[in-house]
Amino acid sequence: MAMPLCDKFRNANLCCQVLDSIADGVFVVDRDRRIISTFNQAAERITGFSAEQAIGQCCFDILRSFSCPAKENSSLQIGKG
Repeated sequence: MAMPLCDKFRNANLCCQVLDSIADGVFVVDRDRRIISTFNQAAERITGFSAEQAIGQCCFDILRSFSCPAKENSSLQIGKG
């Protein structure tokens, strides 16, 4: 069953609120583990990049001390089964 559009926005907003409440830097990358799609406030503070600057960029360009794409065992993969 398809989720109504307004419910999708509510869920996305809740997700952003939860991520921004986390004290640790959190970022989400695409399935290829390269392009940043989400960047929380702690990640902004840690890296000095705003979410606006980071989203859409290759993770290596923003997080140069990390090996991107991330290793399978060092990242949490969430998918639909």
